[in-house]
Amino acid sequence: MFRELIFRGLIGLRDATSAIFSRFRQETSWEPQAPGSIEDLEHFLQQAYRWKRDAAHGLLDNMQTIRHMNWQLETTNRIEGDCDDFAKYTSYILHRMGYRDIYIANILTMRHVIVIYGTGEAYNIFSNHIHYPIRAQDLDDAIQEYAAANGKRTNRYGYLVESASRYLRREGLEDSPRGENT
Repeated sequence: MFRELIFRGLIGLRDATSAIFSRFRQETSWEPQAPGSIEDLEHFLQQAYRWKRDAAHGLLDNMQTIRHMNWQLETTNRIEGDCDDFAKYTSYILHRMGYRDIYIANILTMRHVIVIYGTGEAYNIFSNHIHYPIRAQDLDDAIQEYAAANGKRTNRYGYLVESASRYLRREGLEDSPRGENT
């Protein structure tokens, strides 16, 4: 409980920092066409993502807005960011593809953020641009299997999971349409 309070406080600090940084970033209303399959999405992410550490070696952790990442993609064909940016953007694309059961998990013991998505029957994971089709039965199993696949261990106090709709709703993108560029 105490650890979760601290972590939620850090998320609040990250959100505040992100709001400040976003005021100085360019944005666009353009949206890319949604991939037609998970395989197409994985290929798109491999081409688009370029990892870049947050300012001050991660001490000033901030999440870019989706509209800023769309601006990067529109103007450079690349999105520079770190795992929390990529998790947020991947969840946005999954949402545009029609998935609704999407979560962003911050795994404290691995210092990494991933996307967990499902169809109601099984959960799979995207970590940056890599797809893990693990087909776990619940969110905890998905995180445990992901950690094990990467030679790590975690427990239920070692991560925090939030619905991706929180980020999409905040940016007014929760009902973003599938398909053609807008």
